[in-house]
Amino acid sequence: MKQHPRLIEVLQRSENGPILDEADFERKLVGPTIKSLVEKYAVQYSSESYINQDDDLADKLRLMRSHGMTSLSWDRHKGHAHSYDVVDLGYNYRIDEIRSAIGLVQLAKLEANNQRRREIVALYQAQLGEIDGLSIPYRDHPGISAAHLFPIILDNSMDRAVFIDSMKEKGIQTSIHYPPIHTFSYYRQTFGDIELPLTEAIGAREVTLPLFPTMSDEQVGWVVQAAKESMESNRG
Repeated sequence: MKQHPRLIEVLQRSENGPILDEADFERKLVGPTIKSLVEKYAVQYSSESYINQDDDLADKLRLMRSHGMTSLSWDRHKGHAHSYDVVDLGYNYRIDEIRSAIGLVQLAKLEANNQRRREIVALYQAQLGEIDGLSIPYRDHPGISAAHLFPIILDNSMDRAVFIDSMKEKGIQTSIHYPPIHTFSYYRQTFGDIELPLTEAIGAREVTLPLFPTMSDEQVGWVVQAAKESMESNRG
């Protein structure tokens, strides 16, 4: 069977590929250039891949590949948004072959990683448990958690946006898991306005703190201290 070169190999060795000087760069040149390389070198690529010059279609595809979300974690980390909306019924098509290979290796570390996550959660619970103005959900749940996330709930007296901004100023990235699904544009348009007062109240006050297997005890302490200081400034 004939082995066709992959697109990345073609781009690496092509003398006239879509790697242009910044001054001459036009996004609309990339699609035709890649198409010509595909034809010239019989490049192997998925028939479901899209190469287009239609900005509206490109924006639509970006939305659909990531749950129809208007902003991703990186956007929120860079300060472009505190939360996000879901404006279409999308999917999770962000993974590629390289990340898949990494994922297979990571699966062998899953049990140890989850155990470390649980240890970090225990540290958080011990150090955050006595802080006025926040509570820790599921703290006394009897099951064994995978400890995927560490959520806290701020009191009604706290402004979540102010807390998140204060944490960011101290170098701590936080997130929200998750805005109530029935408040997203797509679901309101599809199913109408639904009122879930308890869900909305909790959703408006939830903040997720950093939690990852390679996180050190010292780093947990940094997050806890930043949270304490952010709570104090929020009260002021």
